Amino acid sequence: MFMNNIKIVHPWLALLIIPAIVLVIWFFFRLKDEKRKAKNIASFIIHLMICGLFALSIIDIQLLKATTNTELIILADVSTSTAQVYDDIDRSIKEINSKTDSQTKVGLVCFAKNYELLTPLGEQLKSVKNNRVDKSATNLESALRYTATLYHENVIKKLLLISDGIETDNSAINAIEDLRSEDINVDAVYLKNRVNENEIQINGITFTNTAYLMKNETLKIAIQTGTNVSSTIKLFKENEIVEEQEARLSKGINIIDMPLDTSLAGTFQYRIEIDSPLDLDIKNNQKTFIQNIVEKYKVLIIGNRSTDCNSVASLYNDNCDIDSYFNGEDVPYKLEDLIKYDEIVLSNANVVSLNNHEEFITNLEKVVSKFGKSLITYGTTYASGTSSASMSKYNNMLPVQFETSDAKCLALVIDASSSMEEDDRLGKAVEGAIACLDLLGEKDYVTVISFGEETNVLQPLTSVKNREQIIQAIRKIEPSYATNMTRGLQEANEQIRRANFQNKHVILLSDGLPTETNYETSLDYVITNMANNNISTSFINIGCKEGDYLMRHLAQIGNGTYYFINHSSDILDVILNSVADVVTNTKIEGNFEIHLNRENDSLVNDINNLPNINGYNFARIKGSANTVYTVTYVNELGGEREVPLLAYWSLGKGKVMTFTSDISTSWANSLKNSQDGKKLFNNIISYLEPNERIDNIFEIQTTTKGFSTEFNITLDMVYPEAYLEINIYSPSNFKSDPIYLQNEDSITYSFIALTEEIGLYRLELIYHYGNDVYRQDQYYFDFSYSQEYNYYLDGNEQLLYLITGENGKVVNIDETMDYSLLDTETSIRYYESINLYLLIATIVLFIIDIIIRKLSLSDLKFIRK
Repeated sequence: MFMNNIKIVHPWLALLIIPAIVLVIWFFFRLKDEKRKAKNIASFIIHLMICGLFALSIIDIQLLKATTNTELIILADVSTSTAQVYDDIDRSIKEINSKTDSQTKVGLVCFAKNYELLTPLGEQLKSVKNNRVDKSATNLESALRYTATLYHENVIKKLLLISDGIETDNSAINAIEDLRSEDINVDAVYLKNRVNENEIQINGITFTNTAYLMKNETLKIAIQTGTNVSSTIKLFKENEIVEEQEARLSKGINIIDMPLDTSLAGTFQYRIEIDSPLDLDIKNNQKTFIQNIVEKYKVLIIGNRSTDCNSVASLYNDNCDIDSYFNGEDVPYKLEDLIKYDEIVLSNANVVSLNNHEEFITNLEKVVSKFGKSLITYGTTYASGTSSASMSKYNNMLPVQFETSDAKCLALVIDASSSMEEDDRLGKAVEGAIACLDLLGEKDYVTVISFGEETNVLQPLTSVKNREQIIQAIRKIEPSYATNMTRGLQEANEQIRRANFQNKHVILLSDGLPTETNYETSLDYVITNMANNNISTSFINIGCKEGDYLMRHLAQIGNGTYYFINHSSDILDVILNSVADVVTNTKIEGNFEIHLNRENDSLVNDINNLPNINGYNFARIKGSANTVYTVTYVNELGGEREVPLLAYWSLGKGKVMTFTSDISTSWANSLKNSQDGKKLFNNIISYLEPNERIDNIFEIQTTTKGFSTEFNITLDMVYPEAYLEINIYSPSNFKSDPIYLQNEDSITYSFIALTEEIGLYRLELIYHYGNDVYRQDQYYFDFSYSQEYNYYLDGNEQLLYLITGENGKVVNIDETMDYSLLDTETSIRYYESINLYLLIATIVLFIIDIIIRKLSLSDLKFIRK
């Protein structure tokens, strides 16, 4: 039989006490009444005691002993997030304590933001409800380190952590090695999150930090609640209520919209509050934020001449600050200079002639894609004929393709059906394919494909330098039955789509309609897919009137040129002209009707008919761009293709637009002066206005960790030996000591600062480089409430497993902890028999019995005297 602290070796021998006691009682009652005197009664009692001691000695009672004691400290999380389960914590502590033995001393430490030794080791355990710690945060790391100091030397150290694993500063893991080095054995009880269903909290808000005057702005508030409940949401501006809503919130996360006033320019402080009668904790029911409203829209205009800049400036109203440059030497090119502008305009700008043009292009792409600026180009950009990595980057930014002198990739796809033998059409096509090699440069690549009943790659994609090899391959073309046009185009796509070229073109020549089934659907799909990958497809129709509509349509969606020829003798000239369109750039003058390409686009709102224009710069449509207006290009041989006039797309966070006509010449005078033209340019300016003013190079991310905040500040400009100076102002305007950071290889600066005061903090950033400084002193962040009051934050059970390690146990609060002894404890514990002490007591009682029975009454009186 085993108990916590006592072991009885032969418990069944205890039954022998029954006959012994019966025998003693029998002898006593056998005595005559006159002999039942006091000394005999005393002897009777002593005999009963001797029987009891004898019985205890023969069952062999042993007491637990140990060479080393155990100290168990219970570390209980009593922060706000566990307040709902105090009774469960007390129950768990009582249960664990009941399983300890006499060689284990138990203590209790309560912790939250700070810690308290509630019960010293070995004393009567108190309820965790008696704690007096600050419950507004959970600093588990400091509690673990403190608990490690409470153990005595030469004891077995055990720690039981009772926690939900939520910590405000996420630093408990730093104390694990200290626990290991002190040989502290850790187990844990996991407290599941139990939220009162009436709890309401603000999870976050979304708004535009710096907005524009008179632009509609909305505050989005994320509110979480445990049940369906009514609440009042109030918006304060400079401590005065400007908006109040009664809202019926559903269980879970709700998004509430409230308008923000942008009628006045300036910096304004707002506060959002939620009021609900059943909410138990209001500490997480408000947030404060700052919004800036700017009055002027900043525009940078770069032109080739002053007339270019003046023409563009005339499109804007008085709400714009405009800086114009037509001297390439003075144009801003640094990131910190370009980021000041909301919109950058290039009008007939010779980009290559700009001062530091490569750095300008790199930073231009960055301010548009990363910082949300807008770029619009008017007229030509002088990008054509210039081959460099920076100019390729610039061309990739634009929603139209101005041809460059970069290498080109051309696929010639020739119909080899039997009808092509008539009038020597196939022979003329072969001559044209060979002749077009003279129009291509040595850095260009070409592939030649024939299609009929089967599709043949006559020449896989190769450099034009391999002229003889290409010619021999082309001459091997042989006619066949059928006209499988889809398969021919698919093969052309396979040949060039993965090739590393900016300019990719397909020219298809055929004299008949396709013969494959469902060819209209399949051809549309193939051509559209190629267009989306910036592969243009042109079509040459040799006398097939029935195929006119189809091929014209395919050329249009393929951003290519369409030709119709009646005589085979014209094939050579048309092929050469088609290739010439691909490899040359052209300024086109004449009188051109503007075609609407996107009827429901916001840029065409309230616009009826635009007047004709007198010229434009030749470009190709990019499949993924939004091409709003086009004009029809017709070359001298009657080839037609739609050329973009106005196109736009998104580039990262920003917007890029191109107008291929020149508004600073007579080309677009009638358009600019017309009523619909004015509406168009107003729509363009409205569209290009960014959603938010971002006018600094600092990208700041903050992570609240309770009563400290982690900052990650990224700069997109790097200068040698530069350093960052940071000053933090608390809500009460207390300035912290400056923080100085210097990075050699990284553009991100990271640090952690104490933010214990509730409210708005202001960050002042000063970047020192050379003799210059770049500063931002108006960055605000709000510390509304500690993580401790995020009641819907899931517990972190994984943290408890990290702390307990491989040898520890983690159980849920509702489970029973199997708190058995460690192997080290078992090895040093032993049981010691008390038989010797029982026998000595028996002998002493026996002697006393003899003395009592031998002494007479007179002896007793003598002894008493």
